[in-house]
Amino acid sequence: MRKNNERKRSFRTRTRSLIWFTAIPLMLFIAVLLSMFISINRQYNNILTNLSIASNFNDEFKTTLDAKMYQVVINPDNFEILRPLDDTDEAQKIVDRLKQTTTNDDSRKLLSDIEKHLNSLVTNIDKIHEDQGYDQNIEILDKRIRILTTLVQQKMQEYIYNETKLMTETRDQTNAEFGVITALFSGIFIITIVIILTVSMRMSERLTKPLKELSDNFKTVGEGDFSIMPINATTNEVSVLHDAFGLMVAKIEELMEHVTQEQDNMRRIEFQLLQSQINPHFLYNTFDTIIWLTEDGEHDKVKRMMNSLSNFYRVALSDGEDIITIKEEIQHVQSYLEIQQVRYYDVMTYEIDVSPDLYDYMIPKLSLQPIVENALYHGIKHKRGGGKIKITSSLDGGIVTITVRDDGIGMTEEKLENMKSLTAKSKHGYGLANVAERMRLYYENKAVIDIDSVYNEYTEVKFIFPAKKAPIETNGNRKG
Repeated sequence: MRKNNERKRSFRTRTRSLIWFTAIPLMLFIAVLLSMFISINRQYNNILTNLSIASNFNDEFKTTLDAKMYQVVINPDNFEILRPLDDTDEAQKIVDRLKQTTTNDDSRKLLSDIEKHLNSLVTNIDKIHEDQGYDQNIEILDKRIRILTTLVQQKMQEYIYNETKLMTETRDQTNAEFGVITALFSGIFIITIVIILTVSMRMSERLTKPLKELSDNFKTVGEGDFSIMPINATTNEVSVLHDAFGLMVAKIEELMEHVTQEQDNMRRIEFQLLQSQINPHFLYNTFDTIIWLTEDGEHDKVKRMMNSLSNFYRVALSDGEDIITIKEEIQHVQSYLEIQQVRYYDVMTYEIDVSPDLYDYMIPKLSLQPIVENALYHGIKHKRGGGKIKITSSLDGGIVTITVRDDGIGMTEEKLENMKSLTAKSKHGYGLANVAERMRLYYENKAVIDIDSVYNEYTEVKFIFPAKKAPIETNGNRKG
């Protein structure tokens, strides 16, 4: 027993080690790439933002300030109107912002030089504001202020050049780093594959012989001989499998006696699985619609579609429940129709008129949605000008009736007869046949699905079934 446990631990440990050895390098590689991407993206964004701010500043500052100061020299009263010191204050704020995000030493030195020139500009602007006379003011404007604004402009142009050069260097450095990481990861990947193959071959050798013996036992039983030969299990897993196989063979006769009941159970399981099979094309098309709505800026519609999609799958899953309330089923259908109406806004309209009095009654999950889907794709879409889907309900003498009606293309008499037959082999009735069978099982053959249609006028499907209330939970609320 101890030896078997050691084998079990050894096999499990090796398997886990193999998995971790494969996963860790991949996770590290992804983490490194993600970190590099975030860092580079942040640096690129900072450089681009700085270049944009510097370019806008350089295009306007000198021309604007020179013009304002000339107007002040001509008429000192213009100082309070034009407020040239606001321009220097705004320039100082821009320089401060650039210094916060600039990492290049040369660029930071240029920004410091610009600060010095801005301080000199403020000093000379104040001198002109003191109104020392036109001749002296015009001399300050020509020989100091215009020279200083030119210097600010030149330094900012040098700053733009440095930042552009830094962007190019960053790109080249990034390409080099990605090349090294790619080469390193390729080497790790090759080494990992070699180790995996080596370990797998050794494991295969240990498993081959007992599995071959186990396979021979399977073949013997398959030929009708229920005698099982003992095997030399080298791992605890194979031993457990062999013991389980022995128990299975011992119970075959007992299971064969209950084959009819088991077949019925399997059909129930099959129907439960079919309830959970949502058409993947519906999900793909919904995501495609969300993408083009996002591209068109239709954010409100995107929110509504995402909310409807969330509600749609919430009800479809229903925490594994197979039977839900009519309220939940109606919510599921409404979510489906809300999504489809965005895609087929020019083809389909709908109306749901189900009394809240029916909300607490139970119904097999996904009973109405396949019918509504058929109404859209096989009825309304094939009719020129589109049409309307209407869902109504009634409760009479303990019998619930839910009607799904569309004014689409309708059905010919032959097709209508095929639908009424509700055979799973029917090419046109698989979804409806599945719903009918689940209704039959749940309501113990007391449920009826009635179909009526006139070609080029309408199709109407009625669900008629006994009213079953949701069970009362211990907290006093109804389930669902």
